Amino acid sequence: MVLFLTSSFVEYRDINDPGPVHILSDYGFMDNLKKYWMENSGLLVVAADPEDEKTNDITAGRMEAAFRMAGLDVRDVNVLDGRNSSMAFDLVRNSDVVILCGGHAPTQNEFFKKIGLKNLLTGFPGLVISLSAGSVNCAENVYMFPENPGEADDPDFVRFTDGLGLTDISIIPHYSYVKELSVDGKDLIYDVILPDSLGRKFYMIEDGSYFIIDSDVIKFHGRGEVLENGTLGQIDTHISENDWNAVMTGGYVCVFEVEPTTGKTFTKYTSDFLNKYDVSVTKCGNIQNFIQEFASKLVVENERETLIAHMNPDLIDEEVRSLGSFSRTVHSEKGGIRRAMDIRIRPLEYDYSMGICIIQDITEMIDRDWMTDILSRTGFLRDAENCIRSLDLSIGYSLIYTNIQGFKTINDLFGEESGDMVIFMVRDKIKEVFAPLLIGRLESDHFVAIVKNEFLKTSRMRELTQMTYKSTYKQYDFNVTCGIYHITDSGVSVGIMIDRAKLAESNISDSDTAMYSEYTDRMRSDYVNQMLLISDLSEALREKELVAFYQPIVDTFTHKVVSAESLIRWRHHDLGMVSPGLFIPALEASGKVSRVDLYMAETVFGMLRQSAQEGQAIVPVSINLSRIDFYDPTLLDRIGEMLCDERFPAGAAKIEITESAYANLERNALDFLSKMKEKKVKILLDDYGSGMSSLSTLESYEFDTIKLDIGFIRKIGQSSKAETIIRSTISMAHAFGSDVIAEGVETEQQLAFLSDAGCDMIQGYYFYRPMPEEDFRDIMNNPCKTQMMLTDRSLFN
Repeated sequence: MVLFLTSSFVEYRDINDPGPVHILSDYGFMDNLKKYWMENSGLLVVAADPEDEKTNDITAGRMEAAFRMAGLDVRDVNVLDGRNSSMAFDLVRNSDVVILCGGHAPTQNEFFKKIGLKNLLTGFPGLVISLSAGSVNCAENVYMFPENPGEADDPDFVRFTDGLGLTDISIIPHYSYVKELSVDGKDLIYDVILPDSLGRKFYMIEDGSYFIIDSDVIKFHGRGEVLENGTLGQIDTHISENDWNAVMTGGYVCVFEVEPTTGKTFTKYTSDFLNKYDVSVTKCGNIQNFIQEFASKLVVENERETLIAHMNPDLIDEEVRSLGSFSRTVHSEKGGIRRAMDIRIRPLEYDYSMGICIIQDITEMIDRDWMTDILSRTGFLRDAENCIRSLDLSIGYSLIYTNIQGFKTINDLFGEESGDMVIFMVRDKIKEVFAPLLIGRLESDHFVAIVKNEFLKTSRMRELTQMTYKSTYKQYDFNVTCGIYHITDSGVSVGIMIDRAKLAESNISDSDTAMYSEYTDRMRSDYVNQMLLISDLSEALREKELVAFYQPIVDTFTHKVVSAESLIRWRHHDLGMVSPGLFIPALEASGKVSRVDLYMAETVFGMLRQSAQEGQAIVPVSINLSRIDFYDPTLLDRIGEMLCDERFPAGAAKIEITESAYANLERNALDFLSKMKEKKVKILLDDYGSGMSSLSTLESYEFDTIKLDIGFIRKIGQSSKAETIIRSTISMAHAFGSDVIAEGVETEQQLAFLSDAGCDMIQGYYFYRPMPEEDFRDIMNNPCKTQMMLTDRSLFN
């Protein structure tokens, strides 16, 4: 943010006097303004009196005309007053230039507080131009001098209050006018303002005069006087050079100039923090000695040597030349408080032969989230440790972690402003529903909070997890998933608690009806095993620990084996046989599943090619491809090469793809599937009915086979609706020219129903479990033996 703090930058014209106003060109105002003005700037005029709509509209129109006449590019102009105060957040965020108008300062101050303008301007990246009362209210500590009759004699008139905190400079605008003014029979300067200046400093400036506050540099342009402790003096042109005490409060540890060639220092400001620990820029005399003392007395031990080594003149000069400034962050732990301090060195803007070193306490900046005004990750980690240590854990407390589902979709569909509003909605809902002892925003759309267990009721959880974003023309339902870690041991670090709550949240699947999950030790052991398996993948591929199992698929009516599905198994060297349900999700999450799918394709197609060459009996075998596989050109090319091999038996390969994966395929992936069909490879739609089923999927692609999900099959004999859906799906698939396979068939009742419904093929434990390659080949080559085995179902169930 760059702040132009002005008495008035436009000529005065009565509000009832028609005609334009012009920008005052005194003291290079326009030249300086053009340095910061962006093309196509959107203006926001913030009113002094929110109820005076006529004056506000006229003022906004005059501002727009004045800027345009001055040759500045203006996109649009909006007014922020009582009519649209509820839209303050959107109006500020969509503006490039914010103008704080003049008027009655107390009225304006009350309006600013009502709309939370101080928070809205925190981190604002644009230009703020204030005039008159607007400039008065920019200060951290505002001085409201009496303006209207009765105010000077009113003992209840509030002269000192808090403002926007954009600067520590308290100005009294319209100096030429004010010094001639009397209020309630009192000379405003000598009888009112001068006594009020005891222990304070006021800058009384003329119209056309202004301060520019840009980062660490504050410059004054124009005419005026400074009133401090009842004494009048001249305002220095460079406040940043000669008057640090007026501006370097609230976070600045020290400020001093540096002579680059000698390292000699010239102190401009020293805080009580340095004085308390007897660290003095002046006594040290040069920057190297000061940094040595600063590091030894204030910096945490593990950072001291690094800081001293980095404060090398050559290194500082190199970074300043290449980056514009030299910056390092260090930490201090004094009085039981951990602070973060930024050390920054850069050339003086108005004298490049000198440097300026600014050490600033940035703890608050780091510990508070700029957008939501709650704790950031670092702030939460620090405060939560202290909070938890103070709790009686027998009462029952938990740490919760939340995640807005489909947040990127919200941003893409409705824009970032709507996304920001959703973040605020979730923040407020957490506060409303759980009354958290502590709340923070980790990053993006993820919040964390410490709450009492008594608030974790199902009804309250539902309020958080099922939400609706509404605006004038939009409505969008979204879910918030929540991981819960019950705090039972204050010795567990907050970082680990957060990780465990996140792990609980990550265990919520798309099919879960409850959008929240409580952490268990089983989750942790599964996660550790998954990470172990991911790290062992390369060795497993090299040592052939991953093996292909085959589950035969039989004709519903003849019970002959007509096909098979290949399924992966992992004979781990330490863990033994590992379930695919444990390692496949981990590989998918890590992006390594394509390596396994390629390995399976090479194994299965190699077995089919070898069996055909040896004259052994074969049936078509399917491999499974995940959505991510279709973004791996190496895998797709390799599959194409294997199926083009003249030694490979035509029609022996099948490819299974789930409906959720198909729904996300792009054009190149669909082209690959079409090429496979040309090579007589059949394409199977897997898990139909598992939660995303859509008739449009069946209509949009000519699948050779539809595989009914096991979830439907298990409802046979229990749900008449499920049975009706199964019959309808089979009939519809046949009408489309597709075969149907029922997965997970385990009982005689299920088989009888599917046979009556016209299902083509059966896959499940009723006939065969998945088996190693040698057993599968044995079944293929000994059909008579197979029929004998089927008569004794105890072998397979």
